[in-house]
Amino acid sequence: MSDPRFKRNAARLTRNEYCILANVQSYLNGTGAFHEHRGKVTARKRLALITGIGSDTARKAIQFYNGVGEVSEKRIGRPKHIIETDLGAAIREFVLACNKDGVPVTTNLVLKELREKHGIVFAKRTLVRRLKRLGLHYGKGSRRNILHDSQAVIDYRDVYIERRLSNLNPKGLPIVPEVFLDESYCHLDHHSLRTWLPSGGSVNERGRKPMLVIFGAFVVFRVDNKLRAELVKKSILIWPVKGQLRGREGGRAADNELWKTVPDFVREAGIAPDYHDYHGNFDADLFERLFEALCTTLHEDYGPCHIHMDGAKYHVREENPVPKASSCVRDIHSWFEKNGIELPTNDRGKIKSRLELLEHIKGLNIPKTFASYRIAHEYGHTICKTPPYHCELQPIEMVWGMVKNPIAANPNLDETELSLRNRLLGLFAGIQESQLIAVWKKTVQVGRDYRILYERRLENNENYSESDDDDREFDSDTDNSEISSDEEA
Repeated sequence: MSDPRFKRNAARLTRNEYCILANVQSYLNGTGAFHEHRGKVTARKRLALITGIGSDTARKAIQFYNGVGEVSEKRIGRPKHIIETDLGAAIREFVLACNKDGVPVTTNLVLKELREKHGIVFAKRTLVRRLKRLGLHYGKGSRRNILHDSQAVIDYRDVYIERRLSNLNPKGLPIVPEVFLDESYCHLDHHSLRTWLPSGGSVNERGRKPMLVIFGAFVVFRVDNKLRAELVKKSILIWPVKGQLRGREGGRAADNELWKTVPDFVREAGIAPDYHDYHGNFDADLFERLFEALCTTLHEDYGPCHIHMDGAKYHVREENPVPKASSCVRDIHSWFEKNGIELPTNDRGKIKSRLELLEHIKGLNIPKTFASYRIAHEYGHTICKTPPYHCELQPIEMVWGMVKNPIAANPNLDETELSLRNRLLGLFAGIQESQLIAVWKKTVQVGRDYRILYERRLENNENYSESDDDDREFDSDTDNSEISSDEEA
């Protein structure tokens, strides 16, 4: 029976240990250094010859066997330097503060901070190793707008998250179906930023080729206490940036395979912006017609829904907007006439001046109405506008990555608009329900994490003022930046 003192643990053997076992096997086979030795053999020498280790190591092993001493493991390599907890926290706080302010953090900047604020001097290479052990890395990181952490956006984010999480039952399933709507685009030369190149080589920038515009939505709902998710029927629309330029005369885009799956009113809109951004391919009228068709489908298939979308200008067109300070007198008079309001007069019975009319309109307290909200209300839906610059709360942003990343990873040098559209439609068709559920759950968890931050702010009695207007509007064209789709799959 083996001595329990020498029972080894389950650690993986090193190459040296395998060599010792191989030497023992040679000894058992009648070969090796022990059988070739012709001189006097002591116990220490015999162990060294059989195992292939040195004499001093054999001596220590025999002492360990006899219970004379304990074997201590010798650390090989540079000893690890442990950063004190307070100093590590100070470094992380400094790095995070710079990240929040948009200031690039270099190793020299951290060295300067430690030297001036803490009186500590490190070698540059030593500091780099310590920063890595703190879980930091030097790279591009994920970029976000500096307004992401502005107080107004944070206030609205807290309101949005409270509304969204209140739609979950105790099992974490949506009480009312949730729909996520957005638009995207894909260039014909959509590719990864990473490429093979020789050492010291450079890559020439290529001009952007034409792009396809993508409109889509998916829904998350429950059936018999089971979570379900799918792309909304007939919601995925892809069309090329072609057509009649605004303000110019000319024919519309030619009828071809590209337009067969797209409603006629999209083609007839005749909007052709530059090839660098998809927002210009939409106006309020086009979006509202697409949105109404979507609302009809949702009403028929799922009943009342919560529709989550960003606050792009064409998403929230104000109906009958009040005159602005730049409005001329004729436009102000037209507004009064359109709303059936009598023009106010002064003491002499004359119509008030332009500035006086504007002040009078402010006093009327006319509530704002938005076309998309009206359309949604007509079909029993509710719009939940995502906070600006928070793409991490919009799961459809990750769906764009599911279809665009494979395009970037496998570029087709002979790509045409029709072939790209067919590739995109094929990738949309290949999206699994489990993938949609996974991205939805991820955004829900992000929302819960943000709510924990909100509760901590309240506990710490920080300066927090919750928005009094839960329906605050953010009419930015750049509410949510898409998740990068140029990483290789």
